[in-house]
Amino acid sequence: MLIVENHCRSFFLNKTFPLPTPVSIGCSVFNHGRCKHPCMDKILFLNNQVKFKTMIKTIIANTGKALAVIALLLGILIVWSTHVENTAHTKALDFCETITIKQKTDGLLEQAWLAGADRRQTNWMTAEAGKPDSLFATFTGVSALSRHICVIEATNGSVTSKHLQYLD
Repeated sequence: MLIVENHCRSFFLNKTFPLPTPVSIGCSVFNHGRCKHPCMDKILFLNNQVKFKTMIKTIIANTGKALAVIALLLGILIVWSTHVENTAHTKALDFCETITIKQKTDGLLEQAWLAGADRRQTNWMTAEAGKPDSLFATFTGVSALSRHICVIEATNGSVTSKHLQYLD
């Protein structure tokens, strides 16, 4: 038994990898495919530990890669949404700057559409008698609820005021 224990100790002290197989330790006694060599339980235990450590390292590495991809996608989303919001604001501001006070209102709606205003949200709102009509030239940002609006008020077919408004 002492010889077998010394034999086992030499495997663990040398830390040979890959770990020895039943054939490499001279196991000739098998019981249903399992070696009955005294060292084999220790060897299988160590082999399973190595596999477990490798599995954990792989999981950590893959988790790190997945988090990196998620962070990259989130960064792209932030850059894209910032760009879209800035573009909508710039279009609304540029459109508002092209409008002058006392300008005729003929074609303003079409001009807003050509500037990139949302066709569904850009409309003339007629007011009661004595109050000015309003054109809400709406430029949408990232979501349909993010709206940059050039509000134009007109009386008797002439622009009386304009201002930029943001609705979120």
